[in-house]
Amino acid sequence: MATVFWDAQGIFLVAFLLKSKTINADRYIETLDKFKYKNRIKKRGRLCLGNVKLLHENPTPHSTGKTKAWLFKVLKNPL
Repeated sequence: MATVFWDAQGIFLVAFLLKSKTINADRYIETLDKFKYKNRIKKRGRLCLGNVKLLHENPTPHSTGKTKAWLFKVLKNPL
């Protein structure tokens, strides 16, 4: 499975999940952390989430309290 993040300039992160692994809240948050890091590098040290739209379904890893808490923390305090 691959998770892909892109913007108007093209793809800037592809995160692969090994064949024998399953996605869970911890792995999903790790992927979001990678996205946050790459986004910060792309924006020269600033985390710019104001125009970011995360499009994901509602599987358990995406909608757990742990994931929602991570998103709330990052969006509330992006730096």
